[in-house]
Amino acid sequence: MARLAQELNVEYISPNNESEGALQSGCLDPAYSQDSGREPYQQMLDPAGEPGLTARVAVVSAWHVAVLAELRTVFHGQVLAHFGTVHPEAYVPGHEGLAFTLDHAHLSAEAFRTHVRTTYHSADSAARKSDDIRWLASAYFPFSLAGELGDADQPGYDPAYEPDHVEDARMRGMQDAYTAISVEEAVRVQGEPWYGGYLSQGWIDTGIEIRGSKSEFLLWARFGGVTPQDLSVVRTKADQGFAEAQAALGLMYDLGVGVPQDDTEAVRWYRLAADQGYTNAQFNLGFMYDTGRGVPQDDAEAVRWYRLAADQGHALAQFNLGVMYDTGRGVPQDDAEAVRWYRLAADQGFALAQFYLEAMSRAG
Repeated sequence: MARLAQELNVEYISPNNESEGALQSGCLDPAYSQDSGREPYQQMLDPAGEPGLTARVAVVSAWHVAVLAELRTVFHGQVLAHFGTVHPEAYVPGHEGLAFTLDHAHLSAEAFRTHVRTTYHSADSAARKSDDIRWLASAYFPFSLAGELGDADQPGYDPAYEPDHVEDARMRGMQDAYTAISVEEAVRVQGEPWYGGYLSQGWIDTGIEIRGSKSEFLLWARFGGVTPQDLSVVRTKADQGFAEAQAALGLMYDLGVGVPQDDTEAVRWYRLAADQGYTNAQFNLGFMYDTGRGVPQDDAEAVRWYRLAADQGHALAQFNLGVMYDTGRGVPQDDAEAVRWYRLAADQGFALAQFYLEAMSRAG
């Protein structure tokens, strides 16, 4: 693998990912399978209190260190040691970084924040002990079951699976919330200082679902080199009537990026940009009406703004408008119109729309 990575000029590799979990087997040393009996989430809050995990991490750490010298002879890029569950006693000196999976476990926002904070501190402690190397959070966020159950190439494929609009919307909302929390906590830790990096996956796996989403803006704002001066320019431009800046400022208030979170202010700035025909603002304003944030919940208004954005080619607006026709919210239920809007979104590569089309086709 290292030789191939070198031939392909890969920037970094991790020779073994999350392998400490594989050691938890009855056919191996019983010490690896010791379990406190606590729920998995509670174990993640106190990894050092799990004797089996501690033993497995020690073995995997030693393996990473042992193979590093040989890897260096064939690969000249960066080598990361990747753990499934980060542990403060992980020790991998000589590596360029320590990576770990930040799982979501469908926790509440409050519980997820506690989980993130604890995990980051464990990673930071292990990275400092390992000669002050960087750490990288691989954030695995909620994903649509469509990708797992609706794809014939996946082992979990279920031809009878039907889309769940409510669940898909909930999952997308969870991704936005989890992205915000994990980034906020990363910024907080950075002041200590933060040695790390950040990689997000889940709904983002296929690339299309994040486009125009709140998660996209958050990741851009945090990792795209945006400075307070940039945010000041956004406000100035918004006050001057530039629609793109008004939409960006609305999103900042929506997410609490650079300003206090404020749904009412978000709606105000979205509306100013939407009234000028700015597509993303029209979609976001429709979503605020759809969910009743900053305005009274109103399906008809949600449809109106979704349609304006969809007519301009906004893929997520086209998909959401298809859902409104599919479920009869804000418009009379109409399968033909639902299919039409799903197809427009699917033609742009929107994976969930493609799956919904297949599901409607199977249902006749």
